[in-house]
Amino acid sequence: IAYFILFFSGDFGSVRNGDEHEYFLFVQFILLSRVIRVLSFRRWSREVEVVRRAVIAAGPMLLLPVFLSAQIFLTLASLFVLTENLEHRGHENDFDNLIKGLYWTSHFLIGEWSIVDFSL
Repeated sequence: IAYFILFFSGDFGSVRNGDEHEYFLFVQFILLSRVIRVLSFRRWSREVEVVRRAVIAAGPMLLLPVFLSAQIFLTLASLFVLTENLEHRGHENDFDNLIKGLYWTSHFLIGEWSIVDFSL
């Protein structure tokens, strides 16, 4: 998800510029998307079909949890952007817009706290 967000925000690979940068982003996005082709292998077709039917059957029950998780994700990203821009503690460049806030929030939610300094 993080690569997808950065692909459309235009911040990924900022060392390149111009058309070369856009081409690099497009190629990298396509290469990351090719992983989905594994699901069409005949070896796993039965398992993929079982999972597909289960997801379709559970779809109506999953609408509320998906909505709540998206709401929490957006609210946390907004709060991170707001507090970093109000406090100015050194990472306001990482949180200067909501797209970057979504990127870093996705890192925080999976437990990767790479930009946080815990030595107060």
